[in-house]
Amino acid sequence: FTIVEREAILTSFYALDINAKNCLLFKSIILSQPKRMRTGAVKHKTASYKYTVAYNAKQTIVCKRAFVSLYQISNKKVDLLQSKIKAGLAAPPPDRRGKHNNRPNKTTEDVAAYIIRHISSFPAEESHYSRNCNIHKKYLSPLLSVPIMHKLYLEKCHAEEMNERFRVKECTYRFYFNNEFNLSFGYPKSDTCSTCDKGSSNEEHIENYKAAFEAQKYDREQARNSDNIVYITLDLQQTMPLPRLSTSKAFYLRQMWFYNLGIHIVAKNIDQTVFCTWTEDQASRGSSEIFSCLLRVSEVEASLKEKDHLIIWTDSCA
Repeated sequence: FTIVEREAILTSFYALDINAKNCLLFKSIILSQPKRMRTGAVKHKTASYKYTVAYNAKQTIVCKRAFVSLYQISNKKVDLLQSKIKAGLAAPPPDRRGKHNNRPNKTTEDVAAYIIRHISSFPAEESHYSRNCNIHKKYLSPLLSVPIMHKLYLEKCHAEEMNERFRVKECTYRFYFNNEFNLSFGYPKSDTCSTCDKGSSNEEHIENYKAAFEAQKYDREQARNSDNIVYITLDLQQTMPLPRLSTSKAFYLRQMWFYNLGIHIVAKNIDQTVFCTWTEDQASRGSSEIFSCLLRVSEVEASLKEKDHLIIWTDSCA
């Protein structure tokens, strides 16, 4: 076989699951009777084997060493299959690894469900900054951590007088936290570029963001030197929970979210910042609320009504 053919054989073989691999190897080994018997031998050879490799609809007989090398398997694997063939089996038995029931320390389903219910009892919210990049990611209180949650879990087990097997170690609790949920703690501290975060930025991307900063700087300076232009930037601050408590009971309760929209106004002889704040029971944080804040600022700031040209810079959140 050429190198290309060997790679094709190996690639197709490892594309199969473990049971399909065993079946292929099983059918590739042919049992036959020994052609020669030595006289006077203490122990006679009872079986002889041929090894075939299928490629391009053609069966090629190879030696055992080549057979093992082509499929990258061990001699022990071949010997085991030979014993099954010699025993008269028509097919190899299914793989039973990981399917036995002799695991005394395995976490039972009721314990796993109890852990999952406890983790689910903590209120989680979408992040203001990452909801576009990872829509399924949610964040727990920044005052929490896995060790703290595990400690609260043990306290709950004690309070509810649960069986000793429910009082799992922190590593088990962490396993279900990492594998059953898409949770994190706290919030990203600042806006980030998803392209740069993925490490896929190129020269064009770098030039684009540099050009954007230059355009923003030009608009700001233009507003400072013109009588008819006003320059405004909008940014919605990350949400803050109210009230901010560190008691264990507060971790299980739904907290109210506080929103803060910062508006920076730049014009000739004007450079000021206005904050619009509200809570989630008053309004949401959609585009209607953002422009309601902008409208309110234009009503309060009388100097804005004298301008006939408005430039607004904002991120995707606002």
